[in-house]
Amino acid sequence: MRTLLLITTLSPLVALAQDVSLEVRGQRVVDAPGVVRISVEDVSVVDVRVLNTGQVWILGTAVGETTVGLWRSNGELSTFKVKVEAPAPRTLRVGGELLLEDDFDQVESTSAAVEVRILQRGQVAVRAKSPGKATVVLTSRGAPVRDVTINVK
Repeated sequence: MRTLLLITTLSPLVALAQDVSLEVRGQRVVDAPGVVRISVEDVSVVDVRVLNTGQVWILGTAVGETTVGLWRSNGELSTFKVKVEAPAPRTLRVGGELLLEDDFDQVESTSAAVEVRILQRGQVAVRAKSPGKATVVLTSRGAPVRDVTINVK
């Protein structure tokens, strides 16, 4: 009964913790002052961490849906849903450019259809050179961070 009472109690945190949609390997930071603990219904779908700045970091790890619970220091609980979807292919015209941002230190393309150029740590410019399909692979310390499929027309 106590859990039900906490879930139905309106608190300022409810307004801050709205439902979230992400792509796999996408991330979001949610402002959540006073949060001291989290729970995740399906930990295979997202990685969630409390940041020491009153924020919660969410990383989509697999396609699916889950519920995240946030507890404040006064014991109040609020929940929100996180939906993680497969990344949609990007489409570029020949000569077009795309800026990708993520936490990576290396990048490569699987095709000559696109040219990749690191602008600074965490930012890469992708330029469409010729019609075709390419995958841009972002890695950090040798581990994959994100793959971005690009269709060049």
